[in-house]
Amino acid sequence: MKRHHPILLLLTLTGTGLTTPASAGPTPNGQWKVSPGDTLFGIARQLAPGDRDRQRSLRRWILEHNTTVFGGDPNHLPLGAVLRLPPDLGATRSAAPTPPRPVAKRPVAAKPEAPATASLPARPAPAAVTAKPSPTPGWQTASAALHKPTEPPPIGRIVIAAGDAEVVAADGSPRTSREIHEGDTVTTGPQSALQLRFSDGALMTLRPNSRLRIARYRFDRNRPEADATTLELIKGGLRTLTGVIGKRSRDRYQVQTTVATIGIRGTHYGLRLCGPGDCPGHEPGLYGAVADGAIVVRNRKGEFRFGNDEYFHLKAADARPRGLIRPPGVIFDADRGLRRAQARLRREADRHRKAGLIRQIARRGHPEALAIARLLPLARPGVVRADQSQANNLSMKRAPYGAVTVAAFNDLSNGVGSAGGAIRDNGTPDQVILLGRQGPVENIPVMVRMTDPLTGDVYGFAAGQAELRDIGGHPMGVNWGRWNGPFVVAENGTPAPHAGSFHYAYSPNIATLNQLSQLTATFNYATVGGTPATDHAGNVGAVGDANLSVDFSTQTITLYNVTATVNGKTYYGEIPVGLNISVPEAVVQGIPLTENTTPTCISGPCTGFASISFVNDYANGRPAAGVINGYSINEPDGSAGVSGVLFLTRP
Repeated sequence: MKRHHPILLLLTLTGTGLTTPASAGPTPNGQWKVSPGDTLFGIARQLAPGDRDRQRSLRRWILEHNTTVFGGDPNHLPLGAVLRLPPDLGATRSAAPTPPRPVAKRPVAAKPEAPATASLPARPAPAAVTAKPSPTPGWQTASAALHKPTEPPPIGRIVIAAGDAEVVAADGSPRTSREIHEGDTVTTGPQSALQLRFSDGALMTLRPNSRLRIARYRFDRNRPEADATTLELIKGGLRTLTGVIGKRSRDRYQVQTTVATIGIRGTHYGLRLCGPGDCPGHEPGLYGAVADGAIVVRNRKGEFRFGNDEYFHLKAADARPRGLIRPPGVIFDADRGLRRAQARLRREADRHRKAGLIRQIARRGHPEALAIARLLPLARPGVVRADQSQANNLSMKRAPYGAVTVAAFNDLSNGVGSAGGAIRDNGTPDQVILLGRQGPVENIPVMVRMTDPLTGDVYGFAAGQAELRDIGGHPMGVNWGRWNGPFVVAENGTPAPHAGSFHYAYSPNIATLNQLSQLTATFNYATVGGTPATDHAGNVGAVGDANLSVDFSTQTITLYNVTATVNGKTYYGEIPVGLNISVPEAVVQGIPLTENTTPTCISGPCTGFASISFVNDYANGRPAAGVINGYSINEPDGSAGVSGVLFLTRP
């Protein structure tokens, strides 16, 4: 069976944007109208260029005073929303004014259609309007549930994650970023390691099979009296170098376990909580080791101090700790895995260093695409001269947070065939979609860069010197086309063999999994547009046709099939019989394809892969009204394959 290409396995999870036309930049009455490409960080940079402290305070103020827009999520910044700005902003703006950016306007339907089972939330009002909307069923409930109440700034971040690790917020929702907050619970799986850096500089390593809750953490560099750290070691072990709190406010730092509370009089120690069977060859209980400084162990029997190079074992909450003459083999034995993780961290730091150089070059006036092509090459030197590519002759911009490009192309890595998938811009240097413009058509993906979170491998696409063909679009905020000619697909800087065309369909209005989970209707989707299918030989065929049925009440894909005809030959793919595919699985992992009846492929039933992302119709108030779809269908012997992209809508 033909395998889909690894470049397109980094699939979209969340993110959405609105497409209402808006005027960019601040308004005379102290507000900001959100325009395409705006982010909270970008707005703060324009309001206070070069002043990072001012930018930080601006971001906090804007978040706190525009709760109806952000809903607690700093990445939720709908186009057309109006943000309140601080009243004292005049002095900052007069120092470095930023002219508003012109935005092309598109017609918007005056009266939205109301679907039977759900409706899109009304456009955010200016933050000055504080009236709480009345509860409504369906889509509005989903949108409200998606965003948490305004959350305090993070207290630290994950710097190393090796193996299985999870961070869960106080409300039980999983964290999807590396930031950690007060109330979070951090868990590591078997053969895993995790390293945390707190805002006061403390560095902590969690060993495998550990769980730690950050019950309380307060740090303000200018207010020592507010310092507080309370950690709950529920299972497993940790090793830590304490930070500023551990040096200046030792009496307000503690680690709680089931058998004792640990206070500190030093800076470097380790703990391991062993349950029955957790530590072979060792009794259950709490083990501790002090590498530098001292710790204090408190339980029902009193308070006990251990200093440099001292070790102990505490059997129970009503027992006295027993000193050990040698290090227990259950605290620092995970260091080997950590060293491997640190080597990976160095590689990651090198990527971030290069990303920093990209930003420096971009600030000097070079196109961001050219900077990425030069510093993180998508091809070996000499294969493609990025400064001569058609992509860099277009007007470049970064795709907004959560935007998705579904793509399909003819892959020659394992014989002849095709590959497909979806790429999401998550706002980091590791996941980038760069958009260009040709004539009146905007939002053309011309370069993509992504990093596999599991392996650290870098994949990418660059339009190179390819020509743009079969451009199309839909008022729902979707456009499609195909690059034909010498485009570049690369893995870790090495070109991957391919042929024919690179098909894409793009939209910033992507429905999140949380939003989709709140729908209850059954929708049938049919093709309304897309690119013509192509094969590896460059032959162009008829526009493919696909059908999709989704039962949102059970979150199940009940039907998907696609047909494409190229060079007189028909290819057909559908969901394998007996395979149940959930909506999250389809969005995140894609849909495998086969033929359940008479094969249309010559060497047997066709095989393939389809990727889907649901699109919200904000102009007419219809959630998940469309689907951007990339597909690839192959001969099972790898002798031929076709690919293309489609846009499907529901009634």
